[in-house]
Amino acid sequence: MESGTGNHSELLTNLRSEISQLRKMNRILADDLTRFQTLLEKTQAALVVEDQDRNIILTNQEFCDLFAIPSKPESLIGSKCSKAADLSKHLLADPEAFPRRINSILRTRKPVYAEEIVFANGTICERDYIPVFDDNNQFIGHVWQYRNITLHKDKDAELQKHNHLLQLIAWLASSFINLPLNSIDANIDEAIKQIGLFVKVDRVYIFKHNYEQRITTNTHEWCAEGINAEIDNLQATPFEYFPGILETFQRGDIVYIPSVAKMQKEDPMRQIFESQGIRSLLLLPLAQQDINTGFIGFDSVKSERVFNGKEINLLKIFAKLLSNIEERRRAANLLKTREEQLKTILDKSPAVIYTYRIVDGKPDLIYINENLENVLGYKPDDFIGHMKFWRQCVHPDDLPGLSKKLRGEDHFDEYPEFPSFYTYAGASTPSNW
Repeated sequence: MESGTGNHSELLTNLRSEISQLRKMNRILADDLTRFQTLLEKTQAALVVEDQDRNIILTNQEFCDLFAIPSKPESLIGSKCSKAADLSKHLLADPEAFPRRINSILRTRKPVYAEEIVFANGTICERDYIPVFDDNNQFIGHVWQYRNITLHKDKDAELQKHNHLLQLIAWLASSFINLPLNSIDANIDEAIKQIGLFVKVDRVYIFKHNYEQRITTNTHEWCAEGINAEIDNLQATPFEYFPGILETFQRGDIVYIPSVAKMQKEDPMRQIFESQGIRSLLLLPLAQQDINTGFIGFDSVKSERVFNGKEINLLKIFAKLLSNIEERRRAANLLKTREEQLKTILDKSPAVIYTYRIVDGKPDLIYINENLENVLGYKPDDFIGHMKFWRQCVHPDDLPGLSKKLRGEDHFDEYPEFPSFYTYAGASTPSNW
């Protein structure tokens, strides 16, 4: 009996020790569970942990919010996650593909990382899936994580959009290089169309000022499909039609109105904008030599339009391009006027005056005044581009000296004899020297 009592006492001692050890382990597990739950609550990702039968073991509020589950996370514990997926699939851009892809992942039991999931409202998430195995490599559950990356995607898309806009402006700038003056207006029309389509506005237009008459004129306009044109209504418009706006342009500032509806009701410009159906607009000044010469406008008619700072800065570059194009046209027209004035003076000269250039070591006549006909009886076109004919009209004794001079071999720094005299045969004079 004593021996039996001793064994029994030893058994009780061991049992107490095991119970104590078990309680200790339970406290450790409880502490671990608390820490894990705290981690779930603090993380910004939506998390759900399932057992091998897809019963929810743990989840967090982010998961409930993402899938519009009107319950607290703790109330979902023990419920089937597959049921939650079926109830929430309508939130996805492709509702039927969502549960189908989940089942495909579960069949393979292989980790999946950063898989993009698109919701119907535009939210974009990255999904991770991790299958869980115990120390004996027995499958015991799943871990799913959804990270909202919409903001990052939006930033990437915005950066890409800005890069594309910059590339478009660069391409448009290259299209104006060496463009004939008579093609500039058609190219401007195409340029504002391409910009309007890219930035998704409904109307793009250009105004040019006339300070002497104190008017501004709508010179170019592009309208999206279904948008009324206003160019015919905005010809020779008095400066007073745009109170305050022209003063803003003269300071080099822009006019940006994201919402016409929020303008003061007594503002006269609000009535003008509303009469044209404008809901948002951006106006950028055009300038030459620091003088405001006009402006380019971007109207949004179908809906309000927000322009961010980067967009506005890039469109300022486009406005600068247009200003440079107009400056080039002004300079070219001025040069043409000066050339015509000089030609008039030269044509009235009693002498025969000509200019030429050296091409591949040979002279090429590019201008000779109209007095040629009075002196020699030939028309300028008889000589221009026909150097062989010119040489035939020169006396053979004078031809070597003239050829040398025309080739540029007789340099001014060698003090050639001036004036040089050459004998020509006139149109009515036989050239059989």
